[in-house]
Amino acid sequence: MIEAYYGLLNTIFSPILGLPMSISETIMALFITFLVTLIYKKFIDHAAMKDVKASIKAMQHEVKELQKTNPEAANKKMSEVMTLTNKQMKLSMKPMLPTMVIVFALLPWMATVYTGPIVNLPFELPYFGADFGWHMIISIPASQLFRKIMGVEL
Repeated sequence: MIEAYYGLLNTIFSPILGLPMSISETIMALFITFLVTLIYKKFIDHAAMKDVKASIKAMQHEVKELQKTNPEAANKKMSEVMTLTNKQMKLSMKPMLPTMVIVFALLPWMATVYTGPIVNLPFELPYFGADFGWHMIISIPASQLFRKIMGVEL
């Protein structure tokens, strides 16, 4: 069954897979990152997220000031910050399921298609060496860029 699924993905992505491996994986990384960012854009209430983040920031500033003069009030305010942090976490959890479906559907297949080092880096990364996943090197800055362009609040 998995072979059939992987065969289907090979057929769907065959135009991309025919390219040099570094270009092919770059395109796939950008595609997956774009899909994940799009899911976050559609599933998160950005106005609520922005309000919660602003409230947390303001309250954290208040807590810092209160700690100098009134530690009890600072602790009470900190519990309010924790409540807002939980709300922020709940807002960001909503798109998690569709994102996980995409990740679990595509990344294992990509691990079978893109084996070995895709790009040989001219340097070694601490803890990862020279074979660090090209997908991650592309995905992290692309995610930031797509979030900026689409106005996704996290």
